[in-house]
Parts: sequence; C-alpha cells; structure tokens
Amino acid sequence: MRRNFTLLLVAIGLPFFGFSQNFKQLSLGEGYGQHIFYDLDTETSVVVENDAWDLAFTTIGFQDAGVHFNEASSNTFTAPKPSLEVYLADAANFNALTEFDTTFKRLYNDEESWIYGAFNVDRTANTLDYGWGTYDPTIRRVVGDELFIIKLRSGNFIKFELVSLDLTTYNIRYANLDGSNLKTFSFDKNSVDGSLAFFSFATNDLVDLDIEGFDLLYTRYNSPAEHPDDSILDSLDYDVTGFLSGLGVSIAEVSGKKPEEVTDADAANTSTRLDVIGYDWKRFDFNDGWVMPDDLSYVVRSNEGKLYHLVFIDFEGITTGTTTFSAETFVSASTTPTLAPHAVKILGQPTDRQLNMTVQWQQTTAVAQFHLYDANGRRLWATDTRITSGEQQLNFELPTLPSAIYYLRAQIGGLYRTFPVVIAQ
Repeated sequence: MRRNFTLLLVAIGLPFFGFSQNFKQLSLGEGYGQHIFYDLDTETSVVVENDAWDLAFTTIGFQDAGVHFNEASSNTFTAPKPSLEVYLADAANFNALTEFDTTFKRLYNDEESWIYGAFNVDRTANTLDYGWGTYDPTIRRVVGDELFIIKLRSGNFIKFELVSLDLTTYNIRYANLDGSNLKTFSFDKNSVDGSLAFFSFATNDLVDLDIEGFDLLYTRYNSPAEHPDDSILDSLDYDVTGFLSGLGVSIAEVSGKKPEEVTDADAANTSTRLDVIGYDWKRFDFNDGWVMPDDLSYVVRSNEGKLYHLVFIDFEGITTGTTTFSAETFVSASTTPTLAPHAVKILGQPTDRQLNMTVQWQQTTAVAQFHLYDANGRRLWATDTRITSGEQQLNFELPTLPSAIYYLRAQIGGLYRTFPVVIAQ
C-alpha cells in the first residue's frame, strides 16, 4: 500500500463541498514516462509524452521573452533515464563553439515564473536584459548575446543560439558541435494559440499542444533549490515528481491545519510561484511507503478566478506514477455542514466485504446515510440506517470490489463527511 492507512482507524475527514467533482486520479505511467496538463475548471487533462517537446517559448505579448526547457524525465527502479541538459557556454561566437567543457554552468528552470525559464536565469537587474539576449529599443529587437550547449536525450551535444526576437518573431539556430547539420527556425508569437509555444528538435518545428488555460502541470522536474551548493548541483541528479502551476494561477499552501479546518481566509496568501505545491505533499516511509501529511492542503485560484481546495490522498510512485486528490470548489469550512471528526470511526480495513464502524451521535434519533464511491466519483454502494443518541456500532456488507482506495460519504442530520476506505483483498 502507498499510504499510511493506520490513519483510517481514526477516520480521516476529507473536506466535502457538495460532492460535485469528487476525487481525481492523474497518472504519469510506469517510470513517469509522461506529464499532464490539467484544467481544474473543465476537469480535463492533456497527457504528453516526456520527449514530445524540448523548449517552451512565452507568447504572451511584446514584453516577454521567456524560454524554458523540458525537464521531464522518465525513470527506472534503479536510475533516471537520460533527460535534456542545458549549459551556458563560454565562447566568442557560434562558430567558435566546438566542444563541451565540464566547467560550463548547468542551467535549470527556476520554477519561479513562466516569464523566465532556464535561458533567462543569467539576466541582470537591467530591465532590458532577458538573459539569453538584450533588448535594443532603437531597432525594437532582443538580440542574442549568449550561447548554449544542449545535451539531448540521445546523449548527443548540440550548440544552440537564440539569435533574436524581432517584435514578435523568435529566431533560433543550432548544430552539432563540429558545425554540421546546421538548422534554423523562426516563428511568430501571434501564430500560436495560447501563452506558450512548444518546440521539438526532433522535428525542427512547433508541437501542437492544446493546453491553453491549464492550471496544473503534473510532471518530473529538477529542484536545484534544495541544493544551494553549485558543486552539489553538478554532481546530483535531483529529479522530483510534483505539480507546477499554470500561468496566471495562484496557490496557497495551508500547513498545520486539517483539511476540514481550512477557510476562505487561507486564500489571502496565494502565490504565483510555480512550485507552491511542488513535490513535498508526499514523503516516503520505509515502513509504510508513500505517506500524505494529514495537515497539509492547498487553496488554488484557477485561471478563471475560481477557488479550489486540493487535498492529496494517495501517490503510487514509480510503478504507475498515479496520484489521487480531491479538488473541491472552495467553500469556507465555517459554513460547510460537516460531521465532527470523531463522529464516525472506521474499524480497520474491510475484510470479507464487511465494513465495520462506530458512530457517535449526540442528538435525537436520525437516519444515517452511507454512500461508497470510487476515485472517479462513481457511486458503487449505498445504504441507510436509523441511529439513536450515543455511541453505536454498525456493520455493513459491501459488494465485491477490487483492491483500491474508496471513499465513504456519511450523512447524518444534514451533516456530511467523507472518509477514505482501503479495500485490500
């Protein structure tokens, strides 16, 4: 199992805001071979192979020139598979750059903003400096003044130059280190639908990805911020699996609160940094596998301005790359009619299809309703029973179900709470 399910003995209470879109699962596949652009408002996903694109150019307006590279990488049970690597080269000009030097500075996307990617990190405080080039107002052009070496997933090295950004047209060129196989490419920002243009070295062309307005990117990426020593960065391959936010999305991490305690006041602390969610919503325990903290959740303001409350439920790791989470339209916990955390307790994992629980009810006789859902929000079983004031034990027989995590919605007297239930055959 991939979750610390001993918490189920005290019945983890998940926030329940109408049970409209319930629980979601996103999967990167075995070895994390894909990444996913997810739209909270439409509940749609665009699944992309890790090697489908190499560079991403911002196409927002006249004042942006951000260039990211695709850090997504696959993995095996023993080591990561080859990924793209970008280096800032020290050479006088494109033709003079003929070999890779181990002293070249390796670059990473800084996960701060989509406006600035790895090719922009060497910029200065000068507002006309974009890192890879400097804006010349007399000719209204960003002129490239830096050279790069890119190690492709194949292991081959190429030299790369962002020649210019002429008004809205990017111009690039690249070749083998010996100068052979020289290629150029240009495209107009205005020809791209969306805020990012994706480029592939394999095709020397743009890749059509219909991801406009995505809120979350579930992917593998590098997190150099964990290692401030550059010498460590050069020697360690610190790839992580997590979530980055989309352009225009802001997120607040709510730590130290149970999900049901989160209120609309927590939305006041949202940040547009890409890695607010990041990868540390999970941790690995050698006894229990992947464990989700029970006092950590996130408030997300989507591209459409809607508020969502995200709670991570499960992570399956390298075998499937699947994570399960709830993404409820945000409603203040102070106005949400929830059962008290101790009102329902699941007694162990269901065995032989038997679901056993205790119910604490301090009011008069009421009808308790129980609905069981799968991770996609499909109702699989339902029942109701009359309860009295005080503590009572209830026993139900469930249908035959495959081993998985399910979600039990309890409703008593107009109050609700949802509990994860593990069925392990």
